[in-house]
Amino acid sequence: MRIRKEISKTNYQLLVKLIILFTLIFNTVYFIMVYFFPGDDQPNISFWVMYSVIYPIILSSAFIQNFKTVTLYINDYHNVSNFQDKLKARIAKEDLVPEPVTDHETTYRPKTRMGRLFGKWAGSEGLTLRLGEEVTLHGPLKTVTNIEDTLTWNMDFKR
Repeated sequence: MRIRKEISKTNYQLLVKLIILFTLIFNTVYFIMVYFFPGDDQPNISFWVMYSVIYPIILSSAFIQNFKTVTLYINDYHNVSNFQDKLKARIAKEDLVPEPVTDHETTYRPKTRMGRLFGKWAGSEGLTLRLGEEVTLHGPLKTVTNIEDTLTWNMDFKR
């Protein structure tokens, strides 16, 4: 069985949107804090720069890494008995609900509310499985990497 993985490029438009969103949130909290707690012990400018500029950039960078998608290509899997059934069972362990599109293509959606929210907002939480001579998995980095590790190291997929 041969496995090949392609990781998507960084979505810079989403990065800018996240930076703006976090900047608005942190600035709002900062100005509410300054308004309701006046006095001599006001936060200085370095606190404002850290809280309202640097934190949003760091958080946005971390979030954007979680929104990356991966495409996994699996070839020469015919020597593994019941490969497609085992693969579908492994995907079901990721708390994803199948939605058949065609006979050879299935889309999996997350069960959790946060997963559905991020799936709608960034389009990164759905998993697509295409079966044929080459099995293709396209979805979020963490889910596809977990499935890839199972395919690589689990003995059920070696036979």
